[in-house]
Amino acid sequence: MTKAGNSNEPILDIFNELLDSQGLTQETIGKIEDWYASQEQDTAIVSTVAPLTADQKKRLSEALQKKYGKAIAIENEIDAKILGGMRIKLGSEVIDASLAHSLELIKAELIESL
Repeated sequence: MTKAGNSNEPILDIFNELLDSQGLTQETIGKIEDWYASQEQDTAIVSTVAPLTADQKKRLSEALQKKYGKAIAIENEIDAKILGGMRIKLGSEVIDASLAHSLELIKAELIESL
């Protein structure tokens, strides 16, 4: 289950040694590896007007995984203020593809052109 170059390899090696000497089960080691893998996953907070379907969450997670090169979990928050589209917050980065944001950009351009 471990990947080459995984930063958790030294810890997993210790657990494998414990498995040999203390009788830990492969099932326990598998659970530990799964837990470490889950720690490498980031969570994107996705704001939408209506709840995302399971399929939409899956497709968005896959797209974000391609962009960032790691697993991304989706946490969906409902926010009527965005009017439509979505706002994605992942760590300190925000991808604002909301209708409210687009309208703000149009408003700013109109004001600037006057």
